[in-house]
Amino acid sequence: MGKQQPEALDEGSRPSAPPIKIGNPSFFSKLFFLFIDPLIRYGHRTTLQPENLYTPDVVLTDRVHGVFEAAWQRELKSGRPDIRKAVVANSLGGLIFTGLLYAVSLAAQLVGPMMLNRIVGGLQCWARQGGQKGGQCPTAHDLYYFVIAISLAPLVQSLAENQMQFQLNVVGLKMRNGLMAAIYRKCLRLSNSALQSESTGRVVTLMSNDAQKVQDVMLAIHTLWGAPALIIVILVLLYQQVGWSTFVGFGIAVLYSPLSTKVSGRLIHFRRSLMQWTDARVGLMNEVVNSIQMIKFYAWESSFKAAVMEVRAKEAGILKRMIWWQALFTMLLFSGPVMMAVAVFAVYAATGHVFSPATAYTSLALFNLLRLPLAFLPMMVTMLINALVALNRIGDFLTKSESGLAALRSAAEGMPAGHIKVEGGDFTWEAGSSEASLTGVTFSAAPGSLTMVVGSVGSGKSSVLSALIGQMERVKGSVAVGGRVAYVAQSAWIVNDSVQENVIMGEAFEPAQYRVAVDVAQLLPDLEMLPNGDATEIGDRGVTLSGGQKQRVSIARAVYADADVYLLDDPLSAVDSHVGRALFERCIRGVLSDKTVVLVTNALQYLPYADNVLWMEGGRVRAQGKYQDLVDVGLNIAELVHLEGQDSSEEADDEQQHGSGSEVDGTELWEAARALHSDDHDEHQQQQQQQQQQQSSLQEAGKAAEAGSSSSSAGGSSSVSTPLSTDTSNGVLATITAAPAGSQPAAAATGQLPRPGSASSLQQQRGFSKQHRSASSSKLSGSAAAPLGSSKMRLPQSDIASAGSVKEASLRVASQAAAAPRSLSMVRLAAEANRNLTGVEAREKGNVSGGVIATYVAAGGGLLIAAWVVLMMAAEQGARVFTDTWLGFWASNAFHQGVWFYIGIYAALGITYSLITFFRTLRFMYTTVEAAVTLHNRLLQHMLRLPKAFFDTNPAGRILNRFSRDVETMDSVLNQSLIQFSNCFAAYLAILVVIAVSTKWFGIAIVPLTVIYVIIQRYYIPSARELQRIESITRSPIYSKFSEALAGVATIRAYRREAYFAAASDQLMELNAYAFVTQRAAASWLAMRLDFMGLVILTCAAVLCISGNISPGLAGLCLVYALDLTRYLKHGTAMASKTESDFNSVERVVQYLQPATEAPEETAPEVAATLPAGWPAAGAISVRDLKLRYRPGLPLVLRGVSFEVSPGEKVGLVGRTGSGKSSLLLALFRMVEVEPGSILIDGVDIRSLGLKQLRSQMSIIPQDPFMFSGSVRSNLDPFSSYDEPDLWRVLDAVGLKDTIVGLSDKLDARVVDGGNNFSQGQKQLFCMARAMLRNSRVLMLDEATASVDPETDRLIQAAIRSVFTATTMLTIAHRLNTIMDADRVLVLDQGLLLENGEPHALLQQQSGLFTGMVEQTGSSSSAYLRDVAREASYTRAATRSVPSGSAMHLHRLRQQQHSMVIGRPAPVGLVGEPVSEDSEEEQQQQGGAAGGGGRMFSRNRSELGLTRYTAQDPMGSAYLGGGAGFTRELSLLQRNAEAGALQGMGLAAAVTRRLSADAESAAEADAADAAEEQQQQRAAAGRVSHDRA
Repeated sequence: MGKQQPEALDEGSRPSAPPIKIGNPSFFSKLFFLFIDPLIRYGHRTTLQPENLYTPDVVLTDRVHGVFEAAWQRELKSGRPDIRKAVVANSLGGLIFTGLLYAVSLAAQLVGPMMLNRIVGGLQCWARQGGQKGGQCPTAHDLYYFVIAISLAPLVQSLAENQMQFQLNVVGLKMRNGLMAAIYRKCLRLSNSALQSESTGRVVTLMSNDAQKVQDVMLAIHTLWGAPALIIVILVLLYQQVGWSTFVGFGIAVLYSPLSTKVSGRLIHFRRSLMQWTDARVGLMNEVVNSIQMIKFYAWESSFKAAVMEVRAKEAGILKRMIWWQALFTMLLFSGPVMMAVAVFAVYAATGHVFSPATAYTSLALFNLLRLPLAFLPMMVTMLINALVALNRIGDFLTKSESGLAALRSAAEGMPAGHIKVEGGDFTWEAGSSEASLTGVTFSAAPGSLTMVVGSVGSGKSSVLSALIGQMERVKGSVAVGGRVAYVAQSAWIVNDSVQENVIMGEAFEPAQYRVAVDVAQLLPDLEMLPNGDATEIGDRGVTLSGGQKQRVSIARAVYADADVYLLDDPLSAVDSHVGRALFERCIRGVLSDKTVVLVTNALQYLPYADNVLWMEGGRVRAQGKYQDLVDVGLNIAELVHLEGQDSSEEADDEQQHGSGSEVDGTELWEAARALHSDDHDEHQQQQQQQQQQQSSLQEAGKAAEAGSSSSSAGGSSSVSTPLSTDTSNGVLATITAAPAGSQPAAAATGQLPRPGSASSLQQQRGFSKQHRSASSSKLSGSAAAPLGSSKMRLPQSDIASAGSVKEASLRVASQAAAAPRSLSMVRLAAEANRNLTGVEAREKGNVSGGVIATYVAAGGGLLIAAWVVLMMAAEQGARVFTDTWLGFWASNAFHQGVWFYIGIYAALGITYSLITFFRTLRFMYTTVEAAVTLHNRLLQHMLRLPKAFFDTNPAGRILNRFSRDVETMDSVLNQSLIQFSNCFAAYLAILVVIAVSTKWFGIAIVPLTVIYVIIQRYYIPSARELQRIESITRSPIYSKFSEALAGVATIRAYRREAYFAAASDQLMELNAYAFVTQRAAASWLAMRLDFMGLVILTCAAVLCISGNISPGLAGLCLVYALDLTRYLKHGTAMASKTESDFNSVERVVQYLQPATEAPEETAPEVAATLPAGWPAAGAISVRDLKLRYRPGLPLVLRGVSFEVSPGEKVGLVGRTGSGKSSLLLALFRMVEVEPGSILIDGVDIRSLGLKQLRSQMSIIPQDPFMFSGSVRSNLDPFSSYDEPDLWRVLDAVGLKDTIVGLSDKLDARVVDGGNNFSQGQKQLFCMARAMLRNSRVLMLDEATASVDPETDRLIQAAIRSVFTATTMLTIAHRLNTIMDADRVLVLDQGLLLENGEPHALLQQQSGLFTGMVEQTGSSSSAYLRDVAREASYTRAATRSVPSGSAMHLHRLRQQQHSMVIGRPAPVGLVGEPVSEDSEEEQQQQGGAAGGGGRMFSRNRSELGLTRYTAQDPMGSAYLGGGAGFTRELSLLQRNAEAGALQGMGLAAAVTRRLSADAESAAEADAADAAEEQQQQRAAAGRVSHDRA
């Protein structure tokens, strides 16, 4: 995670001239901002880059945060923390200095009106003397001295004001960055409950909006004291002009004050309400963007769009109510001075005073000066209140409870490295709560030990690890973890960076250690497939990687850390079984063998290797100890191990029977070793032959790429064959004396097993030596064949697997100096090299395009509305000029009327001007709000219609920045800068016209002055525009990286990488700060030069007034406007630049309106008319020559796949990582459009359908579950489409009912962001429940039970088979046992369909890929899987072949079998209630008479409340389940079976044959009808398919 700096959009935008870099400027250069000259000149010629920015040390984030943090800690210690004091402490000196500059600036402003009085008074005196100069009147030289004074004062004001504004910008920036850094660091310290109470959207808002408000208020902070002071001084000067009439004007100001206060109060109220809805909308958008794939899968776009639009409508309603108050405020702003002038002049003239031009226009100039403080004082109060509200929100956040991590680390200081000790630990998720979620935890672990944590979903397995890393709060007891910790979360945390950076995570780069970490994590083959190897950018949320690949990156990160303690939260669930085995042997039992490892797992077949097992239940440790200890207390591990479909018992037998406590002599050990070597050699040769055959077939199919990651472990399981014959079906590992070659062990022949607790049991056999353990690991891994064509990739197995530590393995690799594979970078990658997916955020070049402006105007109502706004602005300026001109008519009595004539018309003109201003502002603001709302809604609609590839290549933070900062800019910022620019531009034109008309000769100067102005502006604008764009695009990574950190707080804490991630965030803030400071310096550069230009115009106007022989009235009007011109010129140009900069937000929004969308949502009417009623009624799928690539330019991930799926058929998809399994599901949902090829569902080509109709008729249960913030009810049924009983039904079906019933609010219980108050397995069950509610005809399961324990997996499989009986199902499986009884299995490899058939049939192919996958699970497990496949095959065959009546009867039986998960082995020796009402003795006698093999039917009621019926059979055990009818069938079969009828075959096969022979003839007619109907359906589907083809 190096420092990332945006760069130009493409090579063409790079500078053609030598780049410039601003150094440390001198005092004189800073005073006049001369140091910016080279940058402006450079930016005018070419595109500015971040490396050109001004980089003052004063804005370094760590320095700024250090000062704030020290002040904040002092406040916390005081007991009543005030965040305002801490913020001000950061820049107190800067505030004092800028206050002095502001005072100088205010004083300089007052010089202009005073000199105007002298000049107009002199001209008036000359007029009274008939044009005679001198005498009682001042001479021309005297007036020119006044001109010099009126010219120099703006120069002083410019220097003071521009320096003040620049320094205040720096002060505000330091405050903002200090607060942002504090918020970031606080997030890394928050307690879990505090984290869950804060939505991601709200925390991001604290950083983006609230901290920004504090910065914004700093720019005008001195107005709070300067405005009242200026008002007082102006009133004094007015008193000198009009006497006590001034107090009448002051009374008007006093009357206006409560009005302004009322308006400001309403605006504050609306702003607070708006902020709440904005937070809600941004939070909702955060969920939408992060779960966009789920939303598209379920066709929920329109529903979520409606939800966001509803919130947006609330915002829009507030904005539209606000504009009435803003228009009223603007009217008060501009009408206030006019009404004061009307009142003052009316009283002054009515009391008999002579109303002269000098008095009138001097007073008018003072009234104009009074306008800004009167207007901006309430505005500043409003801004200050908003900033204080924002500060209070931040302060509340910074005082939230923190985790107990500090105490945990303190307790670990005295603990030896690698040791874990928990005694009587009670832990809670709620900080300060005494109600523990995890109770009575006591266990310890030492270096070299392996502790496994098992239990059902929600039992507290992951909570144990959370307690060890400080995520849970300790209520009582003690916990200490010594040394460094590495943590692998259940849901892998991935940052948007390269694979390499995700692995090393900021650590110093050690090439050998890195290579070892990547290798043992089974990542090398994956890197070969990635386009840029380990330099490939993973993308936001790891979009370029599969779930298994992300998990293995997380494992590699842990290995690279070389920690003392490894906490692994079910990392094997997301990977294929053979990859999981390789990870267990080469990583957990290999390079981590000398580490302390705590492994949460559902892969229970590895339990025999554990030194300690924690059996969790209901948030407590139900039992713990070694494997046999848990068997003794009743944990039915043996059955669960077989259910996993992966068996490690052979290796476990080796370890346990050769341990220090075993009774095996040296001869036995020698025989075992010799047999082990012999068996392994034979299997290795056989495996090589299989791989050669596979390679040949792949080459014939045109395969050229490297094999998937799972090939790295090919054969790793099956290559070890223990010579000791054991029977582990009951989970008890027997010690069997090795017999001479050719003989069979007695135990194997007799089936005898050691009793639990005997000397030969596991409990006494765990003392396995580390040397043998390493050798076993080496043997297991060493035999793993390298991927086809890439044998050079894998490191020597003996060097890594036998190494006792990561360091040792690294040293061995380093000493060999082996050539690294091309996919592996052996040097630290530069940050810029990692942006090969999302790239640097696109940034436009040049002026804001006319298309962007046209889009904005059109969104606001079109050209007609824009023309109406321009007309109203012209009328406003005309009314203003005529009102001011009327004073001249009044002073000279041009119409020879009485005083009240002039007073009445002047008052009428003032009121007219005020009303025009109100309606102009109202119309203008309404137009901009309408444009903002329209563009947001268009952006939302377009974004929801964008394809998956867009979200793969655009980080969530980048997208969210459009919906947060850019939308807020359009809502509240752009309209202000645009209206101010428009006012200034209109006023500028009006002033030039007035001066030209007044002085005649000034008209000649208008052209060159305008040219100069345009030149300065156009010279400056390119740099300003690019600086604004750089500032915008450097802001996005701050928030995207912040969102990433929020998602990975647990991982960051566990690795103790808080400082690293904080420093990385600091760098991003600094880059953004450099852009902002440079931008503000450039703005001050422009302001100072425009001040000089205004000074020239003012001087020219004054000189022409003196020498032009014009009337005093016109001279006064001309000078009043000339004094205002500088302000309008400078402010107008600044607003022009700001408007163009703010238009960057519109530009960025419009930019996201350009990418092409997905196919239409709705089906074309002509296609919809031809669709069969109720499509899809059957769920038949036909895939023909399917080819798919994710984006143009990328290789094909599916290469000509073709297959058929019959209605209701259950199909398993297997293959190595990257084989195309998930891609096939994406193609079915049209998440990615296929190239050549087609997919038909019930004979309809899905490309002819609208996406909404297609996706809404299918369901998917994804591998990565996602839950939305809200309630349990809204997560199950987001749009209230189902009744409450339906919700409870599906919750019961997936086993969540008890959990939800236990919550206080039941279905209305709160779900926090991402569902983080539920376990990963529970979230997966929620997704399962959603699919059950939809009950679609086509269902896809992408390793849907990866995160649940085997017992829950069994329950889910039963529920799936019960609920989705008639549903066509495609299942991606890592656990092979979940698809062994599928109707068919598709085997994919590198985008090709290589095998397709019934599992049992595929297993007959000795060299087949599927056969290899099954064999890799181990000999015992593979035998079990074969039994499952065979029995399922017999059942299907009988259904197809027996007479129709028996077939129907058997079909019903098969459905019952499916509902209880057929083919599951029962634990041998586990005896329950007899099936029949006969006594157990009678059953044994009957069983003995019938089968002669000691067979007995028994029943065991499991913890799930399901009834299971088991048959004990030495020849092979099987398991069938069902209701009472099925029970009677089994009893009948058992009692009436002839002797030997069941001998030598599985029970399911016997049931099939028995029913085939003896089915009742009464059911035949019904079965025949059903068979005929099924044939007709197939024929109809075939005809439709043929017609469409």
